[in-house]
Amino acid sequence: MTGMELNPVDDASPPAAQARPKTGAVVGALAGAALIASYLFAYCLINALVAAEVISRWQPNHDPRPRFFVGAFVTMLGLFSGFAFLARTMSRRQMTKIDEMESD
Repeated sequence: MTGMELNPVDDASPPAAQARPKTGAVVGALAGAALIASYLFAYCLINALVAAEVISRWQPNHDPRPRFFVGAFVTMLGLFSGFAFLARTMSRRQMTKIDEMESD
């Protein structure tokens, strides 16, 4: 080629600093995921099992699906919270170790 060749690395702009996600948005997304998965479990899966005659139909006015829905939702939120606590604790410990290595 005649003329000046461009190096793509030289033309690349520096990466923009990424902002941390907001806690409310993350909690809302996890609660939404738990809500959707709980609904699918409690209503869709149970209805499919009843339609396939794997489980028997319940008595009128004794629908167990709302109880399954709430139980699955609370369980998933608890699991998400436990994983978040574990990840945060492990991260904090690792950062403390890195800071200690830096100061030595």
